[in-house]
Amino acid sequence: MLLLSTALAMPRVSVATDVSPWFLDGFSGLVMVEGERWRSSAEVWSFRFPSAVIELNAANAELGWEREVDYALAFYIDRHLLERRRLHVGAAWNTMHSTVRREDAEASFWSTELLVRVGWRWFPFPEAGLFIDPWVGAGPLYALSEPVVAGERFDELPVQFLGTCHLGWRFGRPEA
Repeated sequence: MLLLSTALAMPRVSVATDVSPWFLDGFSGLVMVEGERWRSSAEVWSFRFPSAVIELNAANAELGWEREVDYALAFYIDRHLLERRRLHVGAAWNTMHSTVRREDAEASFWSTELLVRVGWRWFPFPEAGLFIDPWVGAGPLYALSEPVVAGERFDELPVQFLGTCHLGWRFGRPEA
């Protein structure tokens, strides 16, 4: 009986990917560890920012900027709010190394962001480990240095809004 209760209390492990970077010339890989109410995750990712997102900041508009997140690391902590661990709220911290280009010149810099987020994780096949987890988040984005290219400074958006989806597989017991 003690062995069974210990096995049931073991955290679940999942692997996933954020689908957005794959559409933006990048990649994503996550590892998640989940207890009864809390889930923590670590992710490595990269992607190329669409020009429309870069130009949302008026300071960067119509200057011909290109930006690529060369590599980034994100940490998430989430709290499940419902019995079946679907609705979750949490926070994320990203740190990213980016390269910006303009007029055949480039500069690299580090930035960081803090996000609050909310999502809904769905297991389309309850007996399998496959899950789909769309989520939205928002938070401040800080450049840790000021990249200057061709005499112009690249400015981060003061607040970033995200909407994306994690697609993954949970190992072990099926959806509880």
